[in-house]
Amino acid sequence: MTVILAETEGRTMLSARPPKKPGGAACGREDDPRTRCRLCQKSLLKNGKISNSKNLFELKSKGKDQGKDRSNEEPPAPKLEKLLGTAVVRDPSLSESICEPCGRKIDRFIRDDAAETLSRWRRAVGPGGAVGGVALETFETANVSDTTTATSTNVSTTPARLLVTTEPRSPMDVTRTTPKSSAKKRRLIYTPGKFSPAHKQRSRPKKSHENVPPLQKASQNFAGGDGVTKVEVHVQYPSDKGPRVKKMGGRLKSGVQQLADGKWGAAAGSLLKHEEMAAALRDKVAQAIKQEGNVLAAVSVLGRTQPKDLLNFKLEDFEKELEIHAPWFDCCLQGACGEDRRIAICTAASVCLRARHPTLSAIQYRNSLVLLHAGAKKIAFTRLNKQQLCMSHTMSILKQTELGKGRDDKILAWKRRVEAHMETVPLLVALGEELVKQARVKSKADLDASGQSTISSADLQELDFAFQTYDSPEQPSLSVDDSDLEQPSLSVDDSDLDLGVMPLSEEDTDTTKPIIEVLNSIPGFKDETYKLAEQAINSAEVTTEDRPQDIVSKAVEIAAKTPLPTFQIIFDNVDLNVTAKHQSAENRNQSLHWIQQFGALDRVKSPPSAGPQRQLRDFQLEEVMVTDVVQQLLRGDFIILVSHVLVERLAAFRGFRDVVVRHIRHQYSDEMEQPSEQTWLGLQFKNENKGRDMADILRYIQTNYVPSEVDEDGNITHLVQPILLGGDWLSEERAEGVQAGFRDGDSAEERLEGMSPKHELWHGKMNLDEIMFGIFGKPSAADIASLTANMNVIGASNARKGPHAANNAYQEFMMKDFQAFIIHASKKIFHLQSVDDAPEAIVPDQILGGDEHTRRDWLHSRAAEIVDIAFHEEVASINRIVEGIQDSRYHCRQEGCTKSFVRAKARSMHEVKKHNLHVSARTNDDSTEDGVYNYHSAKFGMALLLHNLKDATREGDGERVARCLKMALLFFRAYGHTKYAMGTFLFFARQTTLLPANLAHSLKWNRFINNAGGKGKNMPMDLRLENMNGLFKAFAKHLGPNLNEASAARIANAIGELEAMLNSIDCDLGVTRAGGYHHKGDPTEDILKLVEQYDQCNVLQYQPGRQYACFPGFKRDLLAKLDVKQMANWMRTKLKHWEALYE
Repeated sequence: MTVILAETEGRTMLSARPPKKPGGAACGREDDPRTRCRLCQKSLLKNGKISNSKNLFELKSKGKDQGKDRSNEEPPAPKLEKLLGTAVVRDPSLSESICEPCGRKIDRFIRDDAAETLSRWRRAVGPGGAVGGVALETFETANVSDTTTATSTNVSTTPARLLVTTEPRSPMDVTRTTPKSSAKKRRLIYTPGKFSPAHKQRSRPKKSHENVPPLQKASQNFAGGDGVTKVEVHVQYPSDKGPRVKKMGGRLKSGVQQLADGKWGAAAGSLLKHEEMAAALRDKVAQAIKQEGNVLAAVSVLGRTQPKDLLNFKLEDFEKELEIHAPWFDCCLQGACGEDRRIAICTAASVCLRARHPTLSAIQYRNSLVLLHAGAKKIAFTRLNKQQLCMSHTMSILKQTELGKGRDDKILAWKRRVEAHMETVPLLVALGEELVKQARVKSKADLDASGQSTISSADLQELDFAFQTYDSPEQPSLSVDDSDLEQPSLSVDDSDLDLGVMPLSEEDTDTTKPIIEVLNSIPGFKDETYKLAEQAINSAEVTTEDRPQDIVSKAVEIAAKTPLPTFQIIFDNVDLNVTAKHQSAENRNQSLHWIQQFGALDRVKSPPSAGPQRQLRDFQLEEVMVTDVVQQLLRGDFIILVSHVLVERLAAFRGFRDVVVRHIRHQYSDEMEQPSEQTWLGLQFKNENKGRDMADILRYIQTNYVPSEVDEDGNITHLVQPILLGGDWLSEERAEGVQAGFRDGDSAEERLEGMSPKHELWHGKMNLDEIMFGIFGKPSAADIASLTANMNVIGASNARKGPHAANNAYQEFMMKDFQAFIIHASKKIFHLQSVDDAPEAIVPDQILGGDEHTRRDWLHSRAAEIVDIAFHEEVASINRIVEGIQDSRYHCRQEGCTKSFVRAKARSMHEVKKHNLHVSARTNDDSTEDGVYNYHSAKFGMALLLHNLKDATREGDGERVARCLKMALLFFRAYGHTKYAMGTFLFFARQTTLLPANLAHSLKWNRFINNAGGKGKNMPMDLRLENMNGLFKAFAKHLGPNLNEASAARIANAIGELEAMLNSIDCDLGVTRAGGYHHKGDPTEDILKLVEQYDQCNVLQYQPGRQYACFPGFKRDLLAKLDVKQMANWMRTKLKHWEALYE
């Protein structure tokens, strides 16, 4: 096959045609043109024989149609001559056969009477014009217009030609014409000279077929017959008289041939095999990638390294940039990494691009922050920076410093918002007064200027007009002369002017100003205050009868009822031990105690009332007791918690998954699902264990973050709104001690009254865990199903350290033990053989087919049977305590005696002296008690309380937390945790009496943090601070002995941004980390092992006299050791002390 490349007027065309063969060719070769269709050049060989074809010149068939009667038919050649209007002749070098599809197309053209279209085509070609370059497929798609014909097919895409001529001649002599281009003039790539051949050619009249130069005959050495495909490239420039022929050989031959055939992939493969061509292509690709890198340097997200840009950086965005701006570079990386390796492609691209463009370093900065968090040493940064994988250590530290700038901007904005909110009502009041004043001035200006006004002095006084008073003149005569009426006197005294009986001077007052303009004209308020006042005015419902001052009055009511956007600050100590690298007398190991602090915006808006609720003397002790109402609410909470386990762990209850209460709702559930706004305030290099440092801590917080009014020098003149200051109980106690020491201050600022200390939940719950572990966690490996024995069974050795030393491991084990006990109780009560028993074993048919409420009620009734194992036993104990608190005096036990005493000893002496009554201490007969049953029943009851407190914290349910704290108060007092007992009691006193209504409401409901949003995602504020202390220590780890206040401040100032950056990186890379609470794998296997222990011991089968060796005589009532009378006296004493201290 010959490939001819012709360049005419700057355009290059590729065409292909079969070479001329002087002699016969071997039959049966694929490359023999005589074995191909004369029209479409499709091979007719099948198993080495020509089949499925028709002969052009004879009425016979080859293949499956042989033997059929074809007397009424004519060969295809005459039909084709009718269509083309010229003779179709034999040629020994060409095939005499056509394929059956081409034969059918000829018949269809004859049948569809396409002669008219072909006639126009012949007229366009001209008489005697050659048509050998037209394929039959073109006839079908030819346009019926006169200017566009079937010959418009591009010769570069026409794989085969039909030789049509009036006399026998070689295919190489066929002249190619393009009728479509007849309407266009040939365009040259330059302006030819006057005497150039091209100029002469332009001056001649153009014919349509002259746009494409005639093909030259093949060179003398291009003669075929050797069975080898030969390729030539013909190049003809506008100034050339004939084409320049270049023969192709070697690997270029196949590449050019494949280009002519439109096989781009194969052509690229052939050219890449050519060494010189491959080298040239590599250079061009390298240049293209370099240019793409230059483009990316100007627009890529890799160059945006500001803190906000790094936080919002996404690999997905960079991947799209590579696809759009760097396709060559992207394809190279995809070939190396694979198409689905986005992380690898983006990382490799960033490394390559940064080598030439150092500013494209967003990914390197992210990697540097990861290394800082991991505690990498400086030498690690140096090694990886040489590989363009991260920034240098110096640049990483500078970026960390940049992240810490503006650390308290957010809380200062909150502070300004509160200050503006508190000023809104005074501003609106001032606006109302100004509008009233303008209305009076307008009324004065609207008086009748003619002097005929009849306004009295009383009317003027109502308008606050000032006028001069005189002594009463002599009584004038009552007789009036007509002349006096007709000729009024022209003299006017001052009294007449003041009384308004003569024209008044008009004041230059614009009474048509809109309310907003008047509002903005009032000076002395913050910009935010004007905005809030304008919002209140726009929110007022206005009627047509409302005056401006009426609208302002409505705005005042709206502003007064708007909830206050409060916030609070949480602080805690962070302790670090720094080991000196080279110890000396001056360089020793250090034990550092600093303060870490953060602010949180309250999600639940507090009521606007800031006044006191009531006097502390009105506080009743029953308000903190577990009354019957509180007990029933707690029981309802316990039932829902147990139902969770039943549905999750027992197959018989899994059909109730759609009706189980997943989240216990409360009035602020929607607010608690929202993510919390937090801001980290850095470190204070103070030790809260020292009184002086604690005073400095409080003074710093009050000066910088408490909403207040300040003078020109920045000194506080008035505290606008106090804030809550949270921490653990020790921090609260120390803060209150400092405030007590400043009680003699002259002002609220000096007395440090800008903060109200409080203690958070996590430390209090940990104390409850310590109490439970102390009761049930004694070494008792030999006692089956005891707490320690169960820890050994599942290998929870870390949990044996207790909640203080290994809190996470302890909490994980207690959850498993809690669920195992519920499963054992279910098997015992519902007579289940295993956890896989079908629902039909215990669920009635009418329940299975019931509605949602029916099924939920039935589920809760079954869960209540398990809850009552522990709850019924506790009711009697709690009622005894409540009754004892209500009546704290000791009554004489002699029947008929009405004496009562404050102390128990005085009662005993009275009973002996007066009644000779000797009452011995009650002793229980241990032989009738089942110590094992008591142990597990009591453990389950306390576990329900702790899990309810944990679940209430997750849901952000302040009311449910308060119910749990009422029970916790009894345990704190009974087991010697007096400080947390006092803190819990003080919490209720503050919530109901000591604090203003808005702070009391916030104290109850805004005790939780939700980092990411969602149901059940809340956590205690002090636990959040503990987590951030751990993050701070991780970043400070790499400093080692070089840790100092400057480096610690740099890390602490940026700790919030660093955490957000790490979370963004994890999300981008698909790294999952546990958030808030720890969950370790599937606990099913461990739970089932614990169930076996409970089944083996049969702990719920009451057996009198049974007891554990390590827990002899265990009593069911865990609060039996609580002296109720003493607790009541203690509570009354505290109330008197707080009344003197806070009121």
